Amino acid sequence: MRSLIIAALLVVTGAGYVSAEVAVPSRPSAGTALPSSKAAEKSAHESGVANCVQMWDRGTHMTEQQWLRTCKRVQDRLQHLQMKLGPRGSP
Repeated sequence: MRSLIIAALLVVTGAGYVSAEVAVPSRPSAGTALPSSKAAEKSAHESGVANCVQMWDRGTHMTEQQWLRTCKRVQDRLQHLQMKLGPRGSP
């Protein structure tokens, strides 16, 4: 059961991270600075954690706090994996 939950977390949070990275921002107006890649990564990370946290329910046999820590840990691992693989998924 635990491995099923972790697998679901990886799929859901990974999908959110990839879609956030693929999105193309609209062209900024004059005088507007482009967001840095660090800000985009942080936003994708926070979005992935938020999506994961929304999946919690009492049937997970984890407290909400434990679930939040797990969501953050999985998202951190996905983000570090993405950094190692590069933007197109190749080393």
